[in-house]
Amino acid sequence: MGGWSEVLPLVEFTYNNSYHSSIEFLQQTFEKVKTIQERMRATQSRQKSYADKRRRPLEFEAGDHVFLRVTLTADPSHILESDDIQIREDLTVTIRPVQILDSQVKKL
Repeated sequence: MGGWSEVLPLVEFTYNNSYHSSIEFLQQTFEKVKTIQERMRATQSRQKSYADKRRRPLEFEAGDHVFLRVTLTADPSHILESDDIQIREDLTVTIRPVQILDSQVKKL
């Protein structure tokens, strides 16, 4: 083994990769994650407050045109029966709006 000039890089490598360096790194990472989480909570709170102030209840009347989002379910009681669909030779279908005759709100 030669002098300090040869051994010093190995000593620095060993010191930098020792247990205490890993602990410091983990602590710094934990602090950064905690800061990010706090900022995310603050941002989500601001967005919720903004949305809540501008939210209004939706009200529909008979005859209104609305867009319905349909989700698939295994419960057949949720399925609406429809008229027979007439498909033309060019594979197009005429879609007409559906009129709301009545509405009910179910509360869980």
